[in-house]
Amino acid sequence: MYKLKDIMEMLSIPERTIRRHMKLGLLKGEKIGGTWRFSESNVFDYFSKNTLQKTQNTIKLNEIFDYLHGISKEGEEIMFIKQIPKLTLSQKKDLSLYVNRFKPPFYFNLETKHEKTIITFKGSEADSKMFMDYLSQFN
Repeated sequence: MYKLKDIMEMLSIPERTIRRHMKLGLLKGEKIGGTWRFSESNVFDYFSKNTLQKTQNTIKLNEIFDYLHGISKEGEEIMFIKQIPKLTLSQKKDLSLYVNRFKPPFYFNLETKHEKTIITFKGSEADSKMFMDYLSQFN
């Protein structure tokens, strides 16, 4: 038997979404001692529902959009992707020299596409903040 919290953790879905799915009849369970319980077959049926798959896809897409449009925190590190106007060779060199002042481990990548430079950086929170501040001069 699974509890509501178990399903929330397995699927990374908020309690409110699961309760809404219960009201819609997508997830069946029973209340035992004031706590919702779900059998293995209830959970299997729920996993196979099209609505759940759409919910999971929406969550994944939101994570991707957060990642692509801002900052994503992973453990003690922060990763961000920033698109700026195309940098000159001299600016790329200066940027690379600036980044090399940070203590490892960090990740840094420059990529030019369609007259834009795409910068990816992953490092400590402090390094990420300093690097974002430095990048503001290129906007």
